[in-house]
Amino acid sequence: IFEQELGALGESCDSLFVSIDLDVFPAALAPGVSAPGIEGPTAEEGRAMAFAAGANSSVRLFELMELNPIFDIDQRTARLAVALLTAFLAGLATRGENV
Repeated sequence: IFEQELGALGESCDSLFVSIDLDVFPAALAPGVSAPGIEGPTAEEGRAMAFAAGANSSVRLFELMELNPIFDIDQRTARLAVALLTAFLAGLATRGENV
């Protein structure tokens, strides 16, 4: 669904800014945030969103927000952030354009 919505927005805009707030993920995946929750997307869903953002040529800015290493447990949040960034970069590599 995210990929479809992103594509529709990209058709009506020249530039998009995608921000993924790590607070959206369940505390089991992202304990190192200011407001850990009990529900949210899976890591796989998060990677799919990040990949879609990278692959969309209208996306000009991408950020990951709310990582606090002081509250992180076993670097779970940091590892999730790295997985999301890697997925974004993999999507970016599929664009086939000079970015």
